Amino acid sequence: MSWSSRFISWLLIVALIISPIGCAGRVSPTLPQSKAQALEQEIARVNAVAEDEKQRGDIVDCQLRLASMALDADRPDLARQTLIEATENMAGLVADKEFARSEKKALATLGGKEQEKYFLGDPYEQMMAYLYLGILDFQTGEYELARSSFRSATVADEGSKQEGYRSDCYLALLLEGITSKTLGEMGQAEEAFRLAESAYAFRQRMPVFSQALYGGVGRLRPEKASKNELKRLDEMFPLAFSHLPAAVAAYDSPEVIFESVFSSAAAELDDPEEDTQGRRFLKACDGKKDEALALLARFEEAVSKSVSNAALEAATASVDDFKRLVEQCSLPEMNTFIIHQIGQAPAKIRRGKYGEEIQFRSYPCRAQRVLCTVSSEGAHAPTWATLAMPGESIDYQARTRGGREMDHILKGRAQFRDAMNVTSMLASGVASAAVVAACVAATTMVTTTVTTVTYTMSSTGAVTATTTTTTSTAPAGMAAAGPAVAVAVGALAIYKLAKVLADHAHPEGDIRGWHELPNTLLLTCGSLEPGKYVAEMHGFDRLARHLDTRACSVHFEVPSSEPALVLCGSPWK
Repeated sequence: MSWSSRFISWLLIVALIISPIGCAGRVSPTLPQSKAQALEQEIARVNAVAEDEKQRGDIVDCQLRLASMALDADRPDLARQTLIEATENMAGLVADKEFARSEKKALATLGGKEQEKYFLGDPYEQMMAYLYLGILDFQTGEYELARSSFRSATVADEGSKQEGYRSDCYLALLLEGITSKTLGEMGQAEEAFRLAESAYAFRQRMPVFSQALYGGVGRLRPEKASKNELKRLDEMFPLAFSHLPAAVAAYDSPEVIFESVFSSAAAELDDPEEDTQGRRFLKACDGKKDEALALLARFEEAVSKSVSNAALEAATASVDDFKRLVEQCSLPEMNTFIIHQIGQAPAKIRRGKYGEEIQFRSYPCRAQRVLCTVSSEGAHAPTWATLAMPGESIDYQARTRGGREMDHILKGRAQFRDAMNVTSMLASGVASAAVVAACVAATTMVTTTVTTVTYTMSSTGAVTATTTTTTSTAPAGMAAAGPAVAVAVGALAIYKLAKVLADHAHPEGDIRGWHELPNTLLLTCGSLEPGKYVAEMHGFDRLARHLDTRACSVHFEVPSSEPALVLCGSPWK
């Protein structure tokens, strides 16, 4: 055996001896064994993020998750304090300079990433933070703070899409009315209850009239439609739909709603702004206003015939049920209000070629209705049982969020990246062609003919001329390939620059979010004597079949002189 083979063998033996020692010294991460341990780990993580300047933009995201974990672990004190800090950060009361610097970097520079700016949450996430905080304030007897938090939830919801969708969180308005009633301010309570009824009615009627618009487009669409006809329909629908929320929020009668929608759409045709739905529809009609108005009139007639009377009656019945719930909440003897959480909130996902579009992936909730039973501790028969009324849909609030300034910037970055990728591809092709041309030019055989005349003089003095012709063939060489080489070098430089710029642009959207929210919040109310109780939720699907899952329960106490606001359920259950 040679000395090199012996050295390798000894080296392997030493490695086998040492490797177990090294493994024994490693510390494997310990997974949390309980909610308390998981909560402590999350608290340590939030503190680390708050102290790290590079990760401080994620502090609100981490605080919202910690608040949900604290609620699930039955730590309302920790959840309340965490939400106070999170809402302060959302309001911009902390780290103003750092926030402005991160916002400027993400918005103004081509290489800035949206994930690098401070996360403050979307309107629905801010709304839920204030809603939870109001519930926890109510439970601690801080009714003025609770009402302020519920009002802040309504204000946060103003960031939703279009005018009609703003401030339509009827649960926040309903809880504000309950809090004002507790404070003895019945005037403010009645106003909040009225706004809650209006918001609920809007939410129930809006889908009915949206479907009527879709049906109207279907009635107008011919079997063999030309491209121009399809373009007009495609531009007319968003024009009418953009005026629908405000009309539904203001009127009850279908005839009045459609009259308001289409009169507003017709008035928009005179809008001098170029980038409006009305101007785009008028352009699709080749600028002929009379033709556009005639098509709008036909559309209004088709839409009015597409209203589903059954759906409208169901929406009206649901609105009447909610009015009865509001009447019950306003009664002086109602002192117990239970909010149920079911399902899981939608997740933010990236769409588009470069992930520049942020969309929501919904998680269907099996439980469509929830039966709530309340019984005294130790009792076998429930004190009362009632179906919970829908209080709020987080999925709906997420899907109706407003457009962001960043969406347009990310779209522009995606277009820029496309342009740079096309440029790099063209430059690469030109460079390849130039290299081929240079090689052809350099290797092209050039034939050179040399003619030589030799003069000789004889002894007699006569001069004789001899002509010799020599032909040679050789490659042209690099001198002939010079122009092609210059083109190849320039094209390669352009390719490299375009590739660097394309890779430097970051159109990816920010998918950070509060994914620990429920899908739906439900509400029940009742009148109970002071004492300790147990509330249980039993889910039913849309066919009224009982779901064979473990019922969620919560223990609570009704004090003698104050109402009880109970939060039941968790997205993890």
